[in-house]
Amino acid sequence: MPLQKQVEMYLAPGVPGSKADMNVHDYHPNTLQAETDLVAGTFVWRGTDPATQAKYGGTGSPLGLIERNIVYPNYQLEDGSMVIPEGYGIQVVTRGAMWAITTTAATVGQSVIAATADGTISTGAAGDAGDTGWIVETAGEVGDVEELISMSKKYPSFETLQREKGFNFGPGRHAWIGDTVAMDAAIRMQTAPNTTVPIELYTVVDPIVVEILTAPLAATEIFQETKKTDWAMEQAIWRVTELIGRTQEYTDFANNGVSDVNYNWKRREHYRFETVIEYGDLETEMTSVAKVNLAGDKQRAAAQAIAIDANKFYLLGVQGREIYGLLNDPNLPAAITPIAGAGGGLTWDGKTTTEIYNDILLLFAQLAKQSNGRITRNDSLKMLLSPEMEVMLGKATDFNKSVLEMLNTYFGNLTIVTLPEMRSLTAGDSVMLVCTTVAGTPTGDLGFSEKIRAGRIVPLLSSMRQKWSSGTYGGTILQSFAFSTMSGVSA
Repeated sequence: MPLQKQVEMYLAPGVPGSKADMNVHDYHPNTLQAETDLVAGTFVWRGTDPATQAKYGGTGSPLGLIERNIVYPNYQLEDGSMVIPEGYGIQVVTRGAMWAITTTAATVGQSVIAATADGTISTGAAGDAGDTGWIVETAGEVGDVEELISMSKKYPSFETLQREKGFNFGPGRHAWIGDTVAMDAAIRMQTAPNTTVPIELYTVVDPIVVEILTAPLAATEIFQETKKTDWAMEQAIWRVTELIGRTQEYTDFANNGVSDVNYNWKRREHYRFETVIEYGDLETEMTSVAKVNLAGDKQRAAAQAIAIDANKFYLLGVQGREIYGLLNDPNLPAAITPIAGAGGGLTWDGKTTTEIYNDILLLFAQLAKQSNGRITRNDSLKMLLSPEMEVMLGKATDFNKSVLEMLNTYFGNLTIVTLPEMRSLTAGDSVMLVCTTVAGTPTGDLGFSEKIRAGRIVPLLSSMRQKWSSGTYGGTILQSFAFSTMSGVSA
């Protein structure tokens, strides 16, 4: 910040780009747009669009001088700036008396010369290159604020107007225009010339907060989550019971026909995962000024990161562990392929409503075959498909009957689950049909040990740290015959 170094007798006469008197001034008829960054108190020429823009450089005389108006934002941490940002409107003075800074010593009567490169001002003789038609009215040294008027554009005197045009303005006519104040010497400004206001004063903080979204977490729309064990256990096992036996024709003395039971034990490993947040004392204080709850937002970030990964583990398991997901369990039946459409294609984007409907019927037929009648069209069924394939269910016939309407007519309890992960499988998008309950028993579940576990908040020298963790067993398929998959419904 420039500090005052000298106490003067008088005030500085003006600021570059401001009026030197209150006589009539002429302006360009349009508010022009700054084609590039411009400086108030400099000369400009017509821009690329001569009707709406102004810029530095051009042929012939400049349009005029940029007037200083304190309406522009200051984006820099500066005391003051005369820069008018690109795209803002400017007022161009074409006739009148203005203040400006000269780059050369000036004497009264000299012509004002404008540099085409940046519109800055120097002095010279009439007819010199860059002559603006304006002349110096107040002498000064280099860097002083000079009063400039355009003699060639001055209004005719009252006497001339009365003599030549017949206009009589009366005896008080000269009071209409103020007299020029004479000064012994120009007083230098002690602050930086400015035409801006700090941008912070133009800024309003909108209370709305827009968060970055991620894809929906839809695994829990398929099966319920189940707490398998506590935090300390390493694995979970469950029993598969198979009843076996046969009968034979009865006789009093026969011992044939035997019934028994067989047990298998299935296992899944326990996978623990974590994330850590940290927040410093100073950043917490500074963000609080902006009404930001930094610690709370970081805790929400940790919870969201855990939720996203838990959803992924439910669907795709954990690589390198005996933990599988609903979409890649090795016990899943092999995927089937769509029926070729009339045009020979397999993908739904090229199929008719009826052809897509028939593909889904084929998917259900696979369930009916695998379950040998245990699964019927009135059971609780969920169809998993990608967002793009879900749109295909809206395809309608010529009679405005969509695939979805046809499905709801046939199936008594069908739920559509939009699952972005269905597009990540091999061979294009896949569609899966799941019967979630057979004979009162769930056909799958989503296992966890701890949904979310908040660790202790650890104070460090000037910050806080906290660990957040969770435990998963992935998605478990309990009855694989209740799942059928169709691959290749998209390219």
